[in-house]
Amino acid sequence: MEMSLPTAGTTGIGSLPHQNEETACDFVLSSGCTIPYWPQLPKRDYRERMIPQYAAGLPGLRLDDQERRFWVEKGDGFIDDLTALYERLLEPDAEFPLDECFAKGFYAFEKRVKALPDKPQYVKGQITGLFTLALGLNDAERRPIYADEQMRDAALRLLARSAAWQVKRLRPLSEAGVIMFIDEPIASALGTAAYLAVQPEDVISHVNTVVEAIHDAGGIAGTHCCGATDWSLFTASDLDILNFDAWNYFDNLAVYSAQVGQFLERGGWLAFGIVPTDGAIAEATAEQVIYKLRAQVKTLTGKGIPGDLLGERLILTPSCGCGSLSVGNSEKVFSLLRRAIEAWVQ
Repeated sequence: MEMSLPTAGTTGIGSLPHQNEETACDFVLSSGCTIPYWPQLPKRDYRERMIPQYAAGLPGLRLDDQERRFWVEKGDGFIDDLTALYERLLEPDAEFPLDECFAKGFYAFEKRVKALPDKPQYVKGQITGLFTLALGLNDAERRPIYADEQMRDAALRLLARSAAWQVKRLRPLSEAGVIMFIDEPIASALGTAAYLAVQPEDVISHVNTVVEAIHDAGGIAGTHCCGATDWSLFTASDLDILNFDAWNYFDNLAVYSAQVGQFLERGGWLAFGIVPTDGAIAEATAEQVIYKLRAQVKTLTGKGIPGDLLGERLILTPSCGCGSLSVGNSEKVFSLLRRAIEAWVQ
């Protein structure tokens, strides 16, 4: 897991409220983030929501543009399409690119960064995690495709190959490397009555499948969860970075301080989602954000995590994506993020 990342780096989670990909890329590159990232634009097109964006290559995917709905249907030709997908997955050199209709922000970002006079040290991509995709995508009977072992396996393999493709495609844009976040907001519901079928060992195994693909492609693998979850499952995985909602759910992360400490000791990084991206952003101040960050670091050091280690392995992000905010509030999010990192490094 040992790697070199910039101390006190900053980046975004993914989604932005812009409806134009060029404008969104302008925003990212002027936001002050030391690790620029490609923007997901769910307000531009419902296809850019985190589930359809990565379900685009699944057999049986159906889209209703009028209702802005998406689901999987095993109709005529499904078995042939599934067989064709597995045949491609067995080809080691086959590429699984993002569909430009589902990810305008990716291709606009690639074009813009290529034109920069100086490459950023790192760039960031993101992919939807298996649990969020397969528990959030239903079949025609409104059952999550996670319950279908065949579809679950196809989705997992497709996500892994898509993540690897992103790493390889983004690598020429950076001096040092590519960070890939596996976004798993639904991880906050794992273990509840609705998702008892998901076993702890499944979480680690499925996460590691995607992490392995990212590592094999030469990337750095992180995960993002913007709710309370069992962080011991993720610290037990092969992930390099844990990103959590530090504004709302620090107390949940602190429960697992021993495991987080071990994760950092073996080379991991902790990304504090310290700026709110919900309604709290309207009243949030730089002083509040800075106070929270310092208090949280103090709490973790009080629980036995060495302060110098935590300081060396700390990244700051917003608590989640900004796709549901206004452009003005998104600007405030990154303004507060800049203020927080400036205060931290002083």
